[in-house]
Amino acid sequence: MILSVRNLTRTAFTVLFLFALFALPVSAQSPTARANNRVNAEERVAEREASREARRVALTEQGMARIREFLARVNTRFQAAINRLANLIERIEARLVKFSEENPDVDLSQIEADLGEAKTLLAETEAEFEELKASLPGMVEEMFESDNPREFFMQIKEAYSGIRTNLVEVHTMLAHIIGDIKGLRIGNTQ
Repeated sequence: MILSVRNLTRTAFTVLFLFALFALPVSAQSPTARANNRVNAEERVAEREASREARRVALTEQGMARIREFLARVNTRFQAAINRLANLIERIEARLVKFSEENPDVDLSQIEADLGEAKTLLAETEAEFEELKASLPGMVEEMFESDNPREFFMQIKEAYSGIRTNLVEVHTMLAHIIGDIKGLRIGNTQ
């Protein structure tokens, strides 16, 4: 009995194998169907690449908008700093005039020279800033069209860095001038 079950199993596997061998190729796709599938696959790949390109363009436009907004905020902050320093220079000049009227015998020539130097540096910095602001839209467009936008952004950053350094220097000069003025008043408290 064991032999007959083995024979039956072998026969069943043989029939299934032959069926799979001859029946499946008959149900396979024709060459035109395969060509259509290949064309459909190529179309799907093209659609995916087009959607990727559209996303990349959208991200680039968003990035451009963010950079423009960032530079606008930086310009506003630098202009505010320049205005504050100019206001501080005016106030120091007014105090010097008042101090010289109250104390005509005190020599203020060094303080006035330092203040003139700070005023000149601030005017040069403001002119440099205005020049940068005027050329900024062209530089930004050139940055977006270039192959290496980081390099252009670094150039813009360096230009702002130079202006920032000058503003810090003017502020330091004014702080020393204020200290010198306060030093004149020591012992002169009325």
